[in-house]
Amino acid sequence: MEQVIAGLLSGDNNVRSTAEQTYNKGLAENAVGTLEALLQTLFTSEDSSHRNMCGVLSRRLLRDEEKAVWKNMTSTNRQQTRSALLNAIAIDSDAKVRKKVALLIAEVAKLCQALEQAAPGNGEGWTDLLMKLVELCNRNDDPMTRVAVMESFNYLAEYAPDTVLPHSTDFCKVVAPIMTQDQNLSVRISALEAVTSLLRSMDSLGKDFEELVPGMMSVLISALEKGEEIVVQEGLKTLVEVVEEHPKFLIGYLEGLWQLMNQIASATNLEDDTRMLGIEL
Repeated sequence: MEQVIAGLLSGDNNVRSTAEQTYNKGLAENAVGTLEALLQTLFTSEDSSHRNMCGVLSRRLLRDEEKAVWKNMTSTNRQQTRSALLNAIAIDSDAKVRKKVALLIAEVAKLCQALEQAAPGNGEGWTDLLMKLVELCNRNDDPMTRVAVMESFNYLAEYAPDTVLPHSTDFCKVVAPIMTQDQNLSVRISALEAVTSLLRSMDSLGKDFEELVPGMMSVLISALEKGEEIVVQEGLKTLVEVVEEHPKFLIGYLEGLWQLMNQIASATNLEDDTRMLGIEL
């Protein structure tokens, strides 16, 4: 598979065309085997561009409902893949590859849930995923690993919210201190993005989510100070959406919120869109 991936990434049209034919032939003959070969290359290749491509192709194949490759894998291979994905997100040195692994984790979690729902009690659900991600985050000093874990939470909330919603209280307990206490702004921003993704999925918001507001404002303030205006815009957009659906969500934080929004609206160095979002909120 490594040779095929190298061919798919080649700048030579003839080499790339031959690689595409080989890949498509293998896919047609043995889709499960192709996925397993892609994942093996993702986990073992020394070339980050190859690992990145394997992540893209693996997710594309997992999302193909007609081929149903996850369902057709053996239970043992499914379990080994889950463990390998968690290991990869902890040890891969390339940020782009880690993003692909985080997306794969969300996709696999959704597929595991579907198998569990089809036959309750079959043990196919990834029930300990959130706990495993929390353990990874807590025991790792590498900020990029913590970013990757937060990205996994983000993609789970966005693409497989039903895997997170039953554990929303635990989720809040994990991300709240990260948004306020982590020394790395990238980690705090990733935590904010995970929170905003989950907020968009919620039909009702309990006290646990309301208690995340100070942390969210803390990240927005730090992002403003560091010139991360896109982060500020996305955070404000989410808060506007949430307040439209849940008008009392911010009621306990109006004084601090007013000060922050006034600061944003008055900042002439910010884009007009950012300042308008502050006014709208």
